[in-house]
Amino acid sequence: MAVHVDPERFKHIASRPLEGSQYLQPKEREALLEDGIKTQIQGDVYIQEGVDFKPQSEGALRAERLNKPKMQLGKNELFVAFRNPDNDKETLVIVMDKETLNELQSQFSKKDFFEREDGIVRLNGESERYVAGWLKEINHNRGYVKADTNKDGLIDENEEKSLNIGFDRKSVYEYLGEDVTSVGTSLQGRKYQAYGDTFNANNSVDIVTTQALKFKSSAYAELLHTIKMDDNKDGKVTLEEGLKEFVPKNKETHEYLAQKIRQAHLEWIHLKDPVLEPNRLAYRDISMPEILSKEEREKELQKMIMQQG
Repeated sequence: MAVHVDPERFKHIASRPLEGSQYLQPKEREALLEDGIKTQIQGDVYIQEGVDFKPQSEGALRAERLNKPKMQLGKNELFVAFRNPDNDKETLVIVMDKETLNELQSQFSKKDFFEREDGIVRLNGESERYVAGWLKEINHNRGYVKADTNKDGLIDENEEKSLNIGFDRKSVYEYLGEDVTSVGTSLQGRKYQAYGDTFNANNSVDIVTTQALKFKSSAYAELLHTIKMDDNKDGKVTLEEGLKEFVPKNKETHEYLAQKIRQAHLEWIHLKDPVLEPNRLAYRDISMPEILSKEEREKELQKMIMQQG
C-alpha cells in the first residue's frame, strides 16, 4: 500500500548523503513497515503563459465574424473559438471534444461560454484566457512553432527532438533490507529541455525513468491534451498529473510508483548483492542522469580528453 505524504517528510532525504543510514530498534522497524510505503511526487512541469484579454460583451461576441471550418465533426466534437494569444485581432476556431469542454464548463463561469447561432462555442473571460494561455505556452515555451520546420502543422519524428519538453528529476527511496519504506520523486534542475537530449528520445521509459511527459503531434492536439492533464484547471501541469499517463488504468499513481520502485530495489539486490541489514534504514538515489545538450556533452568530452592527456 502506498501512502501519500507531505513534502516536508522528504526534505531530510534529499539532503542525506548516499551512504547515510540509521539503525532502528525492532519495534521501530515494525511500526515503520506497518505504515506502508510513503510516497511523494512534487514539482510543476508546465505553467501556462499569461494573456491580457478583456472580457467581451454578448453583443460583441454575437456580431463577431468567424470563419467556421468546412469539415465534418464527430458526434462528440464541436467548434470552439478564442482569440489568438499572439494576435488578439484574430480569433481561432478549433475542434474540441465535448468531454474537454464539459471539464472547462465545470471550472469556469457560465458567462465565459457563449453559444453562437452557427453552433460555435465562443470562449470569453477566464475560460478564454486559460485556453489561450496554454496555447501560448505550448507554441513558444515547448517550442511547437519552431520545431515544425516544414510548417505542415504536424510534429514528425525528426521534429519532435527539438520540442522543449524535457526535464531533470530526482528519485530517491529509503529501505530496510528488502523492504522499501518511502519514495520521493520531484523535478530537479532544468525544465523545457530539448526532447532529443532526454533519455526518452532513444529508450523506452516508465513512471520512474521518464524525463518528459507524453505529448501529441500538433499544437492544437497538445492543447486539448494539456487541458485534460491539468486536472484542477489551475494553469499548471504537475509531475503527478503528468505521470498518470504512465500508470495502468486499474492502478493509482502513488501505488504504481511505489510498486515500480520496489521492483527496481529487488532487481538491484539481485544484480549487486549488497550487504543488507534488516534494521538499517538506508537511502538510495536512483535519479536519471542530468539532461545535457549536444554542446554540453561535447564540452564534457573535451574536458575528459584533456584530463586524460
